[in-house]
Amino acid sequence: MALNLEESSGLTAALGYPLFATSGAGNTNISTTNATAYSIYGNAYTATAQAAAAAPVTDFATGLSAPAISGGQGAVIVFGLNTSGTLVWMQGKVLPYTNQSALSTEFFLPTLGQAGFCPIAYVVVKNKNTAGTNPWIMGSGFWNASNLSFETPVQIVQLPNAGVFNQTA
Repeated sequence: MALNLEESSGLTAALGYPLFATSGAGNTNISTTNATAYSIYGNAYTATAQAAAAAPVTDFATGLSAPAISGGQGAVIVFGLNTSGTLVWMQGKVLPYTNQSALSTEFFLPTLGQAGFCPIAYVVVKNKNTAGTNPWIMGSGFWNASNLSFETPVQIVQLPNAGVFNQTA
């Protein structure tokens, strides 16, 4: 049987365990604890551990600032490594949610498949200020903002097949 390489896309996956984390302090820092080997479309790369790196202020997919997550809204943010080994992120669509503690809202992944991006973690972020004030913006909003509710980052080597995340806060 012949393999048609024209239809092959190659593996995109973290081949190590970078252990991604947000800082939780009054800053926008993101970190990885471990050096990591990873692959983007079958090409091999390595990234060093990155302690307290300032989060980029632009979305990797769009090159623009992320839309604000206002009170009563949430979104999925996927973190990854680019071909230079730099931590980058992409934000999914901002959606309203109806209940802060129940599985009440489906949050969608950002459009993935951009060249040069290997996912390593995702987090569901919710702005729990139901008055609709105090918007939070990825890359410039502090992780310890009083109106912010986010789950512990989920460490991944590849994205799950599901395009929808239904998470509690």
